[in-house]
Amino acid sequence: MPVMELILWLISSLGIKDINLKKVIDGIGIILFLAQLTIIGVALKPTANINMINSIALSCMIIIIALITRNNKINRYIGIRTTRIMSSDKIWKKTNAFASNLLLAVGGIGLILAVFLSNMSVVIIIVLLLMAVVGSIVYSYYVK
Repeated sequence: MPVMELILWLISSLGIKDINLKKVIDGIGIILFLAQLTIIGVALKPTANINMINSIALSCMIIIIALITRNNKINRYIGIRTTRIMSSDKIWKKTNAFASNLLLAVGGIGLILAVFLSNMSVVIIIVLLLMAVVGSIVYSYYVK
């Protein structure tokens, strides 16, 4: 399955001219590939700590999304998109750079929590993720 996923990802990313759309497809391909590897890993070792694996996978997805959203131009595919944020290039860049930094922090904290607090880490990561998104939207109203 991971090999088929890589082949489908390569085929789907060929011929795409829009850089932002290509980033999204690449990010989704990487996330799905990691998900397939995680599923295989859990299947081969049924005694694995599934909470830790879920926390690590979620944190890696957040970090990948943070890296994809960094330095994008206004687009309809990825980033924090509200009417206010999409009204100006300056607001878009500052808000999405801020959101990217917050998401990187959440992903890093999630990786640490996965090791030390594996039973509750997924819930904490989701709460931190929601706070980061809401904080980014609120931040956009203070950008001039």
